[in-house]
Amino acid sequence: MILYYLLEFGRLTAGRLPAFISYPIASLVGDTVFYAWSRGRRNMIKSIAAVLYKEGTSPEVKRTARQAMQSFCKSIVDMLRYAYPRKGMLERDVDIIGKENLDKALDEGKGVIIVSLHIGSLELGMRVLSMAGYPVNAIVNNLESGQTDKFIQKPRARSGIKLVSAGNGILHMLDILKRNEVIALMIDSPGNGKGMLVRLGNKLAIAPTGVAAMALRTGAKILPCSLTRSTNTRFYGIIGKPIQFSAAGDLAQDARELTQRIMQAMEEMARVFADQWYIFHPLIKDDIIDPGQLPEKASRADAVQ
Repeated sequence: MILYYLLEFGRLTAGRLPAFISYPIASLVGDTVFYAWSRGRRNMIKSIAAVLYKEGTSPEVKRTARQAMQSFCKSIVDMLRYAYPRKGMLERDVDIIGKENLDKALDEGKGVIIVSLHIGSLELGMRVLSMAGYPVNAIVNNLESGQTDKFIQKPRARSGIKLVSAGNGILHMLDILKRNEVIALMIDSPGNGKGMLVRLGNKLAIAPTGVAAMALRTGAKILPCSLTRSTNTRFYGIIGKPIQFSAAGDLAQDARELTQRIMQAMEEMARVFADQWYIFHPLIKDDIIDPGQLPEKASRADAVQ
């Protein structure tokens, strides 16, 4: 219990630092971590190189990966700064774009699966949606009684998000969708490295199959999303249009094709906001499957329209 109170004291203290101090410090820490943590740096470079269709030795890729590590450290500041925000603070700092896509999908009554990568600070967007009255269920890796876990999960639950342990199984998640609620989860961290190989950029990556399985079982719509930073203290929450797919009747093949379409949608977001995508584990396989040219890149202005 002592550790928990020490962490909360640290959150209270650090969270009150002015933004013009805390975020530059986070950037400096990000640079230090980037150069000191060889494994994390290597995995980030490999993933970003894949979606940019470039070699890992490219100066652009290395620069982008370093910026992404800065973004990760800034997201930690976000956890402190917005842990228990003053009234209206989140709504002021986060603009959600595409809520009509979520409303339309919920109108069908079969639930919604929001998928994202570790881009920006997605948690802030989920909290804004929850406070706006959307029934958001966030899939999290840990719901243990540990003090550190309690420190991380408490602000999430306080904002109205229902926390669901990934270990609860797909049947529990199917029940959530049957109640016409929203499931939000990251798909660039498959558990224990399990999943299927799909194309991501010009290489292969491991993708979880559970999202496609749930959508095929329930008819729930899958919406790609991200929460990206426009300035240190301003964010755009982007909710995309549902991923279009018509099942052919072969469950295994349908799951594979739908999973590929999900990753394709995520690839487009990762390419536009590569400098905010922090991915530390070995997501990308080494074999190059397509040395082709970089697809036309949308601008950030287009992405938030």
